[in-house]
Amino acid sequence: MKNYNQEIAEKYSAEINHLKWLYENDGKNKPFVLNETNLEITLKLIAYFKKDEEVCTHFGISLNKGIMLFGMVGVGKTTLMKHLNQMFNNFQRTKNCKKIEIEFLIDKDKSIIKKNSDTFKNNGSGLTPTIAFFDDLGIEKPINDFGTEIDLMSEILFQR
Repeated sequence: MKNYNQEIAEKYSAEINHLKWLYENDGKNKPFVLNETNLEITLKLIAYFKKDEEVCTHFGISLNKGIMLFGMVGVGKTTLMKHLNQMFNNFQRTKNCKKIEIEFLIDKDKSIIKKNSDTFKNNGSGLTPTIAFFDDLGIEKPINDFGTEIDLMSEILFQR
């Protein structure tokens, strides 16, 4: 008898095969290995990107909230998210948190906080939510802004 993850893996077999193909052809020569360790998180991410309400509900995922993917350095979080975005084109903006910090330090302009915390964009027929992928969140250090120490990414996320 199949468990739920196996059923969903069969349902998403085309997406899993596409993901494998992206890994095989991205020039990094690292295969996509789907095993017991990463099967459930991969299925959850595919369900989220596909906006599959039934599967997301089963896993306790809200499609109205963002996701936070974390793990050890070098396990493939960024590559996985970039490949999923290639498949589903969900991100309007991809930014490395360290680059946002450097932009702020160079420009000393608080509009960087606003620019990176915009949650809606005007698509001509109304406002739609924007989806941002903040890579390497948590490695940045507090910034000294004229004597006041600020956590730039916390400010951006708080305003989103």
